[in-house]
Amino acid sequence: ALEHDQLELYAQEIVSTKILLNEPRYVEILIRVRRDDGTLIPSQQFVSAVESLQFAKKFDIWVIENSLKYSSQQFNTNANAPRFCINISGRSLASVEFINQVLGLFKKYIVPYERICFELTETAAIGDFDVATEFFQTMRRLGCQIALDDFGSGLSSYTYLKQLPIDFLKIDGGLVKGIDHDPVQSAIVKSIIELAHTLDKKVVAEHVENQAVRDQLIEFGADYLQGYLFNKPV
Repeated sequence: ALEHDQLELYAQEIVSTKILLNEPRYVEILIRVRRDDGTLIPSQQFVSAVESLQFAKKFDIWVIENSLKYSSQQFNTNANAPRFCINISGRSLASVEFINQVLGLFKKYIVPYERICFELTETAAIGDFDVATEFFQTMRRLGCQIALDDFGSGLSSYTYLKQLPIDFLKIDGGLVKGIDHDPVQSAIVKSIIELAHTLDKKVVAEHVENQAVRDQLIEFGADYLQGYLFNKPV
């Protein structure tokens, strides 16, 4: 796929629950592989193979470069173009040259740092806490935003959450899906939102698929919602 240019970028909008005219728009950048027969393979079906074969950094750099290239084109023609949320692998952070490559791409495409938000999963961030923190601090100093993804699916350590320099907390979709019928999951999601706000971090709830879940998340104070209820990746 890398050699034959069979990777494609998709995007899914992250919908704000606050009606503010000056609030920035966000989309999450997703990756697909197009088979020879034209069908698409979603990322969840190949990410584990990419990481086990140690291709994560190559994929991440491809996604970042093409996202910045597209963002640069959009920004030049539309000042209200959305900010891009780009997922990165914890394995990429372990590479010494990764951050230098990322900084080089920003210079190459002249994209303002504040137009990019990097997402790293909770498990990856806590698993290599010092390396993740260094990357987060470096990119935030330059103006990027940072999101901790899939919170609630891994270690869920509130102690680490207090120490990580992040802007957004993305609640794992597995927790979000059940809040309209599972009082325990509902209480967990509510507590995560309350804690995140206490730490002055905004909350994104993933996998919102019906109106009942949407209404409950708004009642709990979630800042952004993402899921098929609003739109599918395009």
